[in-house]
Amino acid sequence: MYYNSGGLKRHKSIGIPGIPETQNAIYLARSLLDALFYAIRRGSVGDDSKINHKKRIVYFEGLDKFDPEAEISINVVDPSVIPLEPKGGEYKIRLYSDEYQLIINMDEIKPLRVETHKAGEFFQYFKLIKDKGEFLRLKSS
Repeated sequence: MYYNSGGLKRHKSIGIPGIPETQNAIYLARSLLDALFYAIRRGSVGDDSKINHKKRIVYFEGLDKFDPEAEISINVVDPSVIPLEPKGGEYKIRLYSDEYQLIINMDEIKPLRVETHKAGEFFQYFKLIKDKGEFLRLKSS
């Protein structure tokens, strides 16, 4: 399954520099935890937030705005609804933004279901590091 917290319609984003089709697409996370991270970062804290999956640590800029009780809606997407065959001459591409995110070149995707989670659930799985310098030191050690 893939997960999304930002909507399942094509939308403008920064994308990958030099690849225009990534700047007007749908972004899907490969795990529920990544979808929660992106939702928390977008919804209540700053874009300078960082995550290290291997060490299971995270830093959030603007954490004073974070509400662990805030409800986050997560769209659950069945990968089979993303065709790899051309339809009308256009491929519905699956580009990997990184190993945790997919970029889908479709106008809209219907979710299999929508789940509601509390923002604070994320911290059952990742340790919060409150200082950016400390996060960067731990990340590289």
